[in-house]
Amino acid sequence: MATTSIAYPRNPVPLSDPTMSTEDGSWIASLDTRGAFDTYLNAQPDFLVVEHVFLLRLAKLIGEATGVGAVRTSRIIAGLS
Repeated sequence: MATTSIAYPRNPVPLSDPTMSTEDGSWIASLDTRGAFDTYLNAQPDFLVVEHVFLLRLAKLIGEATGVGAVRTSRIIAGLS
């Protein structure tokens, strides 16, 4: 919460505008279709993005658990990032 209060004045757009970037959306779709392990290893062909994909998976799980669905998942991603 402290980090969000510091980062929000600098760039409030991720928390105020529910738009998901293309990369996040395609990796979340990859988590659904190919599974977590394959996405961790193959999300980006030239370097590993395991931590980022893990945060996306965590955001997706939080969204499903709280029932907010895909509409507010971008705000969960912003909060976790």
